[in-house]
Amino acid sequence: MAMDLLLLLVLNALTLLPNLSMSDSSVIINQLKTNNNDSRTLRIGYITARSFFGSFSTGALLGELIFRAANDFWSFHLTGINVEILYAEASVTAEESHDVRCTRVAEQLVSQDAHIIIGPATSACSEPSATIFGRHGVPQISQSATSEALSNKTRFPTFFRIPPSDANQANVLAELVGRCGWTKVGVLATTDAWGQGLVDAISISLTFHNASIVQQLLLPQGLSSSNISRAVQEFRNQAETSVNVLIALRDDAVKFIQAIIEHNMVGPGWTWLATDGIVTNTDISRSLLISLNGMLGVRPISIKGSLNTVFHNFPDRYGYTQLTRDASVPSFAARLFDAVTAAQLAANKALSWNGTTQDRRLTLVNQLRSYNSISNGFPAASQDVIFFDANQ
Repeated sequence: MAMDLLLLLVLNALTLLPNLSMSDSSVIINQLKTNNNDSRTLRIGYITARSFFGSFSTGALLGELIFRAANDFWSFHLTGINVEILYAEASVTAEESHDVRCTRVAEQLVSQDAHIIIGPATSACSEPSATIFGRHGVPQISQSATSEALSNKTRFPTFFRIPPSDANQANVLAELVGRCGWTKVGVLATTDAWGQGLVDAISISLTFHNASIVQQLLLPQGLSSSNISRAVQEFRNQAETSVNVLIALRDDAVKFIQAIIEHNMVGPGWTWLATDGIVTNTDISRSLLISLNGMLGVRPISIKGSLNTVFHNFPDRYGYTQLTRDASVPSFAARLFDAVTAAQLAANKALSWNGTTQDRRLTLVNQLRSYNSISNGFPAASQDVIFFDANQ
């Protein structure tokens, strides 16, 4: 069942698996790697978005530190892999959409002869970039893009990701609605690929629980606080249900929550369900969360895999380990570490590293595809085993 795949925060029903000792982790690392006699240069393209409609993104800065630390980790443990990092900035503005900016960034990395791509973090940027990378045979691994559309291997043949798709999240939310006996649900969401895709997935899942979406507020990303506030007020005035799902990322999530509080849509008489874009949003202040006391949220299960502790305690050059004292960081960090792990292990295990850039891309794609089941996967930090099956 989907409830087994995602953590329902209100129930807090997850028991974390015990971590292996550092020595056990070292044994696992030694078993993972292949000792090659040749030196291999691996060009990794890293797509990041340092701002969101003009607002600086703290999460992007942390992501870059984690990405560097993860490569530092594997440079220490894997001999013969020389990593060259190609950075690509994919921040979206009001003047340039995801489709335009992320397509251009993907074409840039292809022209720079990147062998493999890590990122982007969002589905809205992953879809247009995956189209370009698929066309050129470049493997791409996203640490957090969850749009169900990205599971289409015909459209995105070289796209891989660490978390499950939003089909699981939609099923959990719909099951919660059904168990609580609610039949009418409202949705407030952004219209990017992730937001709209999740709205569609939830709508389908609700039908299996005798419920439906009766009211929607769908807004483009990057609107001002005043515009969102007016839209939320109108939504409230026309409310058909007091049970609502909130779907938004980054600053948009903050603005939605501020508007909800401003128009007194909290407390008795209101029920709010939050998607992972809300639950894992580091930009939402504690005071806002307190005002939303009682909101129910879902997010991917945070299982500490066998490489979790050894990575978070690794003395990297970037001081990343100091950040692990913040409990909100390791879960996000582990998935990014796993994306880097997949890239580096694929290069390490390739039987040959000869030929052209295109030959190496194909080699990496085939190696990643070989991790196609739990028995053929690799130990990780965010969960016990990472593998890329046809549904991922």
